[in-house]
Amino acid sequence: MTNPEPAKKPKSNLMVRITAAAVMVPVALLAAWLGGWFFNVFVGVLAVIMVMEWIAMVAHGKNSGQGTAQGAVKWHIIGIPYIALPLLALVLLRADPVQGLTAIILLFASVWTADTLAYFAGRTFGGPKLMPSVSPNKTWSGFFGAVFGGLIAAVLVFHFSGLNNLIAAAFIGAAIGGLEQGGDLFESAAKRHFGVKDSGSIIPGHGGVLDRVDGLMAAAVAAWVIGAVRVGSWENAASGLLNWSN
Repeated sequence: MTNPEPAKKPKSNLMVRITAAAVMVPVALLAAWLGGWFFNVFVGVLAVIMVMEWIAMVAHGKNSGQGTAQGAVKWHIIGIPYIALPLLALVLLRADPVQGLTAIILLFASVWTADTLAYFAGRTFGGPKLMPSVSPNKTWSGFFGAVFGGLIAAVLVFHFSGLNNLIAAAFIGAAIGGLEQGGDLFESAAKRHFGVKDSGSIIPGHGGVLDRVDGLMAAAVAAWVIGAVRVGSWENAASGLLNWSN
């Protein structure tokens, strides 16, 4: 009688994150660098995938007995601004002819660094849970790691872009880091409500697009609002976000 082969160990969460980032980050940066219709098409493709994932999650919640038809309609309506506003914010930020690319790089760098430091801080320090009823694995140490990660990334982007006022950069980056965690928590709450583990399966071993950009969504809207309010123009929001007097 032969002994059964030992079960293969699943990829660690860290390795999955690294693999996903190795594919997604260069594509996102290339689209941002090219700008124009290249970036708009990239965002449009994300929009289609995200809408499909949201519809599938709502349908799963309804079919598994967790909601009514009226409840499903409500969640479909919620999904419209939830997906449309962040993607529109990205398009409008990148459309700024002067600072569009820098604003997108600031946003991407701050969100990605925040997410990475949140992961390592949470794994290293642990401690009290941030919101255990929504996401059992998130901790306050991870949240502060995200805030610090966003801060560091924003300061570096400001510095290497020759922008003044690193104090403003620190506040913007810290805010992006905190909002990144908030966006993550909102999607976790939605998935828990619908009774799904992941929003989709397009990224092998790591779920869907919504799972990967949930933190970016809240941060993108906030970045656009800050910039648009400062300059009083929705077209030049990127300049408003980046140009601060000492």
